[in-house]
Amino acid sequence: MGRLQYWAIMTLSSPLWLAARARLTARFLRNPVRYCRKVDRRAMTFPDPVDGMAHLLVDNNGVKLHVATHGLGTGKPLMLFLHGFPETWASWRHQIQEFAGQYELVAMDMRGYGESDAPKGVKNYTIDYLVSDVLVVVKAAGHAKCILVAHDWGGSVAWHTAALCPEVVDKLVVLCSPHPAAFKDPKRFTGEQLKRSSYMMMMLSSVAESHIRNSDFREVERMLVEAPFGARRAGTFSQQDIDRVKAALARPGSLTGGLNYYRAAIAQGTKWRLEAAERIYDTPVVAPTLLMWADQDLAFLPQMFQQGEDKLVEQLTVVCLRDCSHWANQDRPEQPVLGRPASTSNRGSMIMLKVDASSATGVPSSPRPGTPRLVPKQD
Repeated sequence: MGRLQYWAIMTLSSPLWLAARARLTARFLRNPVRYCRKVDRRAMTFPDPVDGMAHLLVDNNGVKLHVATHGLGTGKPLMLFLHGFPETWASWRHQIQEFAGQYELVAMDMRGYGESDAPKGVKNYTIDYLVSDVLVVVKAAGHAKCILVAHDWGGSVAWHTAALCPEVVDKLVVLCSPHPAAFKDPKRFTGEQLKRSSYMMMMLSSVAESHIRNSDFREVERMLVEAPFGARRAGTFSQQDIDRVKAALARPGSLTGGLNYYRAAIAQGTKWRLEAAERIYDTPVVAPTLLMWADQDLAFLPQMFQQGEDKLVEQLTVVCLRDCSHWANQDRPEQPVLGRPASTSNRGSMIMLKVDASSATGVPSSPRPGTPRLVPKQD
């Protein structure tokens, strides 16, 4: 049955892929120079949002995860940030500015993104791997638990982590990412919501890479700054912010790595029937949870956030961010937190945290993270 569902989804998605290929062909024929345009951003450097940040690599069974940190070792509670597609740890720059000095802060480049490794193969992006990344980073930071703050795809990972590993999540904050159960509720996942989510189906084909990469990642820039999907507030994304995202996506394997989240999500819920993916639908989140949704988020209808979560989240507060796009942590940072002007500090130091391949508690299924230890990063 699962394989049948998978192939039904792929078959129904094929007209979207054909239409996308036709648009790409027309775009190429109209202006081949622009279509093939690339900007080499490898020499670009990007400032940290606050002084004193350190950049670390955490090794989870051979997959190196880049994390941007501030205040580690101060004995304060850990606040861990998870970003979404197509971004990097820097999407949390406003929140890092706000909470620096109050918490030990860690913002991940999720696997497949930015300076983290992008392992090949869709199976390396199933939810058990993604949750194990979170557990490894918490342990590597020297903590047993964290305040977990997440957006978009990071939100999906956070929901699973909080439900399946409750001892690791002290508090949960999720932006613009419905609980996974919303996608299986016909009262919430209606025909109109299916229409809004149809872009996810396009991500399942290799045409997605060409669609996003052509014309120097023009679609990414449109997604971030142009109506109707882009940020509502003028100046939300500076040219430097956009260049940072494009530079990260241009790293070998990174674009496919990010798209593999969509591909793995469909496969793990159909043909693979992954246990961790199934348990989320009947395992409540016990941590106090703040769920924020944006009233101008074209990816999701309000009903995806307004009904049903209370059955699976024991302590839930739901907040609507007014006149706010999907990019809530950057579009309206003064609503979730009071942001401050960005600093012009330079990039921090980078070392490597090594994780041995030994067992650890709290992981929903293999692969299991191990015990971290500090080793020098090899340049």
